[in-house]
Amino acid sequence: MSVRLLYLRPDGLGPYLGQLAALERDISYPIADGKDRFVISHGAEYHPFFSGLGEAHFLLALHGDEVIGCVAGARRRVLTPGGAVMGGYVGDLKLRRDWRGKGVPARILSHALALSLRRWRELHWRFAFGAAMRGDRGDVMRAAKGANVMKLSHAHARLDLYFVPPEQLAALDVTRAPATPASKGMDLSPDTRDDVVSTAGRKDFVLQSTGKPWTLVHLPRGPSGWGSSHAAYLRRGGERLVREGAPGPVCFGLDQRLTAERAFLGAQGLTPGAVATVYALSTTTKSWGAAWTHLATSEI
Repeated sequence: MSVRLLYLRPDGLGPYLGQLAALERDISYPIADGKDRFVISHGAEYHPFFSGLGEAHFLLALHGDEVIGCVAGARRRVLTPGGAVMGGYVGDLKLRRDWRGKGVPARILSHALALSLRRWRELHWRFAFGAAMRGDRGDVMRAAKGANVMKLSHAHARLDLYFVPPEQLAALDVTRAPATPASKGMDLSPDTRDDVVSTAGRKDFVLQSTGKPWTLVHLPRGPSGWGSSHAAYLRRGGERLVREGAPGPVCFGLDQRLTAERAFLGAQGLTPGAVATVYALSTTTKSWGAAWTHLATSEI
């Protein structure tokens, strides 16, 4: 039986929620240099995390009545070096284990692209992007074999992901920290206003070692919200979490091109625990010339 692709908005997901949860449990990611692994859970209703990012859309791959794969999308504005444009966030591309190696991810993304072009007035975008966590054998782009739409995108940025106790951030000595960069960048999370964000219940990282959600909190702001320096922002967030008694760890991301900030963190004993690659497909020159890219870890 062939695979069919079904486009849904959040209110149409109901009949498939159980299968989507099972699909999420089928995929795990390494962390802490392989010392542990986690699976991602988007909760009982699945969509709230994506609906919180923007105007949410979903594409399911079905074999008969069985969900074998999915992808989620959200339309929202992003800030480029040339100003604001409509962005298209693409996330949670997943495929059941027994269907891997059959070209289904490329079909899903090709269909999503074709759908957006056919319904351009309501689904238009200028900068499509998604972030892929690096696993044991690379990330989702290892499925980009042969000629398919996945090769239209490129590795736009690589983000180091840090996981740090709040107390360690609160104790940072920021006197020699590099100042917030004045260069123009790409802010894919420009509407983040809070220094600290939790995705508990909307997106949980369930640790293999304990079977329980990681008590993870995020410092989601990009350079426009750092203040005098990245380190000052980290300390501010750490101090708040210590006051609130949050156990952490605290997660934040940093573009690998921000070498001064990365070197400062290294000198303070802070090293990345994972890497995510941001893939992008741009149809506007406004995105050219970005010196850095920011995507909140609470949205990866």
